[in-house]
Amino acid sequence: MGGFATLVGVAWLLGAVNTRRRRAEIGPTYAATGGPVYTAVQLGCAGVLMLIGLGIIVTVGLKALLGG
Repeated sequence: MGGFATLVGVAWLLGAVNTRRRRAEIGPTYAATGGPVYTAVQLGCAGVLMLIGLGIIVTVGLKALLGG
């Protein structure tokens, strides 16, 4: 489950970067419609999702190592 969350987070991050790159071609319109804020929120959410996934992986790994 943690691996899946991390994978989804990475895909989300790449999608946000790709969207930002495509929108750079129409810079003034992108900026006027709040695009940079939307991209920042996407990047933040992707980062949180990746951290949660890694947290799940670490928790399960520690439980397995400690025999819990």
